[in-house]
Amino acid sequence: MKNYFVSHQKQVMGTSLFVLLLIRFVDGLLPKTIWVDKLTLSYVYVTVTFVLLALIIWLDRENLVNLNIDQTFISFFAISTILFSTWFSLEIIGSIALGIAFTIWIWSALFGIVIGIIAVIVLVLRRSQKLILKANQGPIAFLKSTFFGILPVLIFRFLLNKNGLSIFTQGFSEVEKTGQIAWIIVFGLWGVVFEEMLFRGMFWSFLRERNFGDGKILIIQAVVFWICHLNLISRSSFWFGLPLMSLWLGFLVKRYKSLTPSTITHFAYNFISVIMRTAM
Repeated sequence: MKNYFVSHQKQVMGTSLFVLLLIRFVDGLLPKTIWVDKLTLSYVYVTVTFVLLALIIWLDRENLVNLNIDQTFISFFAISTILFSTWFSLEIIGSIALGIAFTIWIWSALFGIVIGIIAVIVLVLRRSQKLILKANQGPIAFLKSTFFGILPVLIFRFLLNKNGLSIFTQGFSEVEKTGQIAWIIVFGLWGVVFEEMLFRGMFWSFLRERNFGDGKILIIQAVVFWICHLNLISRSSFWFGLPLMSLWLGFLVKRYKSLTPSTITHFAYNFISVIMRTAM
């Protein structure tokens, strides 16, 4: 099996990219309530994406620079898997305590184990230096790129919207009362890691290998990213904020040759947006 994956690396990576794009596109067409009503379905979705992303990391472990993956992004990936594995474990405990059907928590156990194994594998590979990664930025450069990335988000959300800060504060208070902060962080980090590696990692590399320049790739990935969020079409942000953010995230990757700044910016944008929508 290992030899098959290695000898058919390009085909496996191409197929994985197609499957992940298809999954994300279908997800973008579905109302978000389906993931709340069908928790098992959402857990399958999460687990499949983690498995395929981990497969890509392993297959391309000696050339992850091509995927714009550096040491910090791998840490984000590992943290996301650990958080989800922990989340599933807590789901099991809660389900048993509440007397919820056996099939529910056994699925949680299965998904939690799979994602936990992925976390261990990625951490072991990273520690054993079998992942050839771009070196991290120095602390000053990291802070600069982080600030540069999230500054437009802060301006857009708080300075251009005179009530933005009060709306965010109100939303955060409501979310805190309902205990949803952990849920937002766990699912939010997974979504960001998934989308950044998919659109600005795998898809970016796919286009680059076909001799597209980074400028053209920036535009193409932004359009595809935008299309994969059709479930938001009724919101004004779909026509303004989302396209701009798609381009900005691509610009960050183009500038820094790394998914780390775009991942942090993407998470900040989503986190603030979710909190503010809670208060509206």
